[in-house]
Amino acid sequence: MKADEHLHNSPSTWKIASAILSAICIVLGFLLWQEHKQQMMQAHEPSADFDRSFIDMMIPHNQQAIDEAKRALAQAKHEDLKELAIKIVSTRELEMDQMQYWRKLWFGAHE
Repeated sequence: MKADEHLHNSPSTWKIASAILSAICIVLGFLLWQEHKQQMMQAHEPSADFDRSFIDMMIPHNQQAIDEAKRALAQAKHEDLKELAIKIVSTRELEMDQMQYWRKLWFGAHE
């Protein structure tokens, strides 16, 4: 084995590479966390666009819940889960209708 091959395959080289990758992941994670924290702080600041942003975020969120609940109705084995799924569908549909009405009333058609 050549000297440079030994260097690339030695356990200490892998430990160093692993430590460097770990450090990079930690730094990237910290930077992403900082960015997320800043976005959350901005999202919680009162603004004219908060209501519209909230509605625009919650409508698809509720639609996902409805879709999953309908899947549970079709596939669940336990009746308790099916009963909960029925409640989720009816409740979330009412919430979506209300938010869509407010969205149109307050901000015009959905962009």
